[in-house]
Amino acid sequence: MRIAVPSLLFLWISLSGFSSTDREFSVLTFNVENLFDVDGVALFDDYSMDIPEDEGIPYSANLLGKKLAFVRDTVLSVEDDEGPDVILFQELERDQTPRSGMGDPAKFLRDFRQDSVQDMLENSGERRIKGLPSYAFLLKVLDEAGLDYPYVSIGQSEGDLRDQAAHVNVVFSRFPITATLAIPTLMAREVQVVTLDVDGHPFIVINNHWKSGASNPETESIRIENAKTVRRALDEILAENPKADVLIAGDLNSYYDQSLLFPEMRTTAMNSILGSQGDEQAVADGDEELYNLWFELPQEERYSETWRDRKGTLMNMILTPGFYDDRGIQYVDNSFEVVQIPGLNMDEWGRPMRFQFAGGGRGGSDHFPVLARFKTVDGDGSRTLALKDPGSESDQPGEILYVDYDLDRPGILKPLPAKTLFEMPEDQWADQIGSLFSVSAKLVSRNPVKVEAGGHVMEVYCPSKETWHSFYRAVDGHSIRFVGELGVWKGNYQWVIRDPSWVE
Repeated sequence: MRIAVPSLLFLWISLSGFSSTDREFSVLTFNVENLFDVDGVALFDDYSMDIPEDEGIPYSANLLGKKLAFVRDTVLSVEDDEGPDVILFQELERDQTPRSGMGDPAKFLRDFRQDSVQDMLENSGERRIKGLPSYAFLLKVLDEAGLDYPYVSIGQSEGDLRDQAAHVNVVFSRFPITATLAIPTLMAREVQVVTLDVDGHPFIVINNHWKSGASNPETESIRIENAKTVRRALDEILAENPKADVLIAGDLNSYYDQSLLFPEMRTTAMNSILGSQGDEQAVADGDEELYNLWFELPQEERYSETWRDRKGTLMNMILTPGFYDDRGIQYVDNSFEVVQIPGLNMDEWGRPMRFQFAGGGRGGSDHFPVLARFKTVDGDGSRTLALKDPGSESDQPGEILYVDYDLDRPGILKPLPAKTLFEMPEDQWADQIGSLFSVSAKLVSRNPVKVEAGGHVMEVYCPSKETWHSFYRAVDGHSIRFVGELGVWKGNYQWVIRDPSWVE
C-alpha cells in the first residue's frame, strides 16, 4: 500500500521559494525510558499504581516528578541552557485514557498557566489532571523551565489501544510542523515521519523505536521488518527528490556496525536493509544514500548505553545526501555528540544512570541522548560541503566494547567495608544503590547464587561468564571475599560483581 508521503514532498516544492541563510539549530534524540503518566492505567504492571507494596515500589506522582526533572535538566544542559531546537523522544507512554488527553499544546499550556508542575503532581488525582498523558507533563515542565516547544507531534496511528505498543515516539519542535505520518510496523512503535519548516526549508525527520534485543538473531527478523517500513518511506521521498533533507533517528535497537559484530546474522536491519554505513564522502558525493553519525566519533566514545556491561550504539542519527549540498538544510560537520553529564545522567564508570524506583526515584534513563547540529544554506545545490576528517568504513572496531571497571582509576570511589551498610537500617539502603563495598561472605547456595554476610542473605549477580568463573574459583570452602556493587532486582537487594578483578 502506498503511504501518504507525497504531501511531504509537496511541502518541499511549496516552501523552496522562501529561505533564510545560515540559521544554525540542533536536534536531540532522547529515549526517556518509560516516561509514564499517573492515571493508573498502564500496560506495564510496574506503572499500574495498584501493586501491593510487598511486591515492589508502586509508581507515583512523586516518581513521575523525578523523571520529569531528570529530562528537564538533561535538555537544559544542551546549548548553554537554551535546549535543542528539535527533540525526537522515544519511550513515552501511549496514552491509555485518550479522552482526557492534552489536546492542542498551546491551549493546554494556557489552561494550566496558573499551575506549577509541582502543584499538578501534588493534585494528580483531580479529574482535570489525572488523565493527562506523560508528554503533557513533559511539555509543561520544559515550558516552566523557559524551554518553548510550540509544535508537538505524537507518533500514534489509529487502532485499538490493546493491539498497540505501550510506547509512542513524540517530536517537540520550535519550528512549525507542516506534515505528520505515523506508520505501523511489526511489533514496534510506529515509525513517525514529520516535516518541519525551518525558515522555508523542509526538514524531514523519521523518528524510530525498533524492536529490542540487538544481539538476538530471532528478534533481528522483526527489526528487519521495522527497517523495511522506514526504507519504503525513505524511498518514496528520495524518488521525488534525491536531495531531500531527511534525518533518520531514534532508538533503532541496533549497533551501527551490526553486520560486523554479529556475522551469524546474514541480513541485518541496520546495514543490509536500511543501508546505514560509514563512508561519509560517498554520501556527500551522492554515491551512497545514508551516513551514520557514529563514525564522527573516536571508537572509544561510540556508545549511548551499556547492557551487561557491554557498550552499545542503539541511539542513532543517520543522514541522507541532501545534508551535504549547499541548498536547504546542511549538516554542521563533526557536530555529532553524545550528551553525558556526570552526576546527572552518567555515573562514575561512564554508564547511563537508568531510572530506579528505589530511594524515592533515582537516575532517569538507560540511554544517553545524542545530538547533531544543522544550518540553513541558500545555494543552488551545486556545491558539496567540504568535509574535515570524513568518516570511513575502516573506522569500525569489529568487536564489542566493555565498561572499564578498574578500581584504581582516578575518580573511582573506593569500596567501603560492608559493615558500613549493615549498620544502617535496611530502609535506608536504597540511598546506597550503586555504591561499592568490600564483602567477606559465606556461600549459601549455588542455584541461585546466594551469600550471607553480616546476617543478611543476598543473591550475587555477575554480568559476564569470566566473572562468574573467577567467583567460583575464589570460593575457599564456603567463604569468599569480593567487592560488590549494591544493586536491586525485583525488589530485592543483591551484590553485583562487575569484573574478575573484584574477586579476591
